[in-house]
Amino acid sequence: MNEQVIGDGAVGLSAADSAASCDGPERQLRLREGRLGRPAGDGAGDGGTYGDGAYGDGALERTALRDEPEAQPAASARALPAPPDDVSLRRRARRWLARRRPGLAIDLGSSRTRVWVHGRGTILDVRTVTFAGGGATYPVRRGAIVDPEGAAQLLDRVLAHRFPLSRHTAIAVTTPVLDGIAYRETVRAVLEVLRPSSVVTVSTAKAIAAGAGADPARPLLVVDIGAQLTEVFLLVDGEVADAYRTTLGTQDLAPGSCRELVESVATTLTGMLRRDRTPQTFDALRHGVLLAGGGALRPEVTLGLSRRLRVPVRPAPAPHTVAVRGAARRLQSVRSDRPPAELPDAAPQLP
Repeated sequence: MNEQVIGDGAVGLSAADSAASCDGPERQLRLREGRLGRPAGDGAGDGGTYGDGAYGDGALERTALRDEPEAQPAASARALPAPPDDVSLRRRARRWLARRRPGLAIDLGSSRTRVWVHGRGTILDVRTVTFAGGGATYPVRRGAIVDPEGAAQLLDRVLAHRFPLSRHTAIAVTTPVLDGIAYRETVRAVLEVLRPSSVVTVSTAKAIAAGAGADPARPLLVVDIGAQLTEVFLLVDGEVADAYRTTLGTQDLAPGSCRELVESVATTLTGMLRRDRTPQTFDALRHGVLLAGGGALRPEVTLGLSRRLRVPVRPAPAPHTVAVRGAARRLQSVRSDRPPAELPDAAPQLP
């Protein structure tokens, strides 16, 4: 049998097929297309394969290559951190929302009311007075809320028109140590006028210690001298261990004289030393006395107590606003695990 090579000799044909291949260039073009991978039996009229079917094997080879999966990149040697669980995500979401909710810290005193506003960096200082029936009334006397409705009107007048409040507002408020549950219930009822989402009560003693940045590991004696009330606290490990009060303040003093107030505080501290059978009061007194409240702004009070007690007596930074700053720090620690930010010492006074 004679054979003739067409093209590059990749396909072998019989003599009969060779004669048929001379019909024209179209036939040769179809043969070359068949060699490049057309299926067997698609070229010659006799239904046979072209040559030895090498073009079919090539088509199968190319198909197999296309079906093979692509090579995957090598896995990184560094393991990825595990995704947080649902509990961690919920905790983070609550902290994120709490940090963005508005917050207030309030110190409702007999003479002045001081308010710290979250995000404003200022402290409002206004008189604790309301005007009803054409006259002035004083809703807080000697540290007690005697007119809850008047106190609510005061807070509404001071805050409602200055700051946007909502149901998401959290409030921290200072409370006298010795007034107990009755005062806390009353002040919560007063704060309802501000529609708070939550109310945190902070004892005045803890608020002053926090605002002054005192070391909770060391016993601390605090004297809070207000306009109508003076309180003396002993804090041990950050908790109130002893507390006394006297209904005497700066408004009760004669002009230019503070002897009565100094003697009252000295007598209270001496009685605490005698009654305390532990060395805690003595250790705290040896380290000095921390003064707070508006009375601490009077140099004659500080000097008189230092001479009378013969121990160091130091006023807290901005003593008249130290309690509300401490309440604000408490509010920040409740709203977020982050350390509380530094708070301003000065307070703008409003009429």
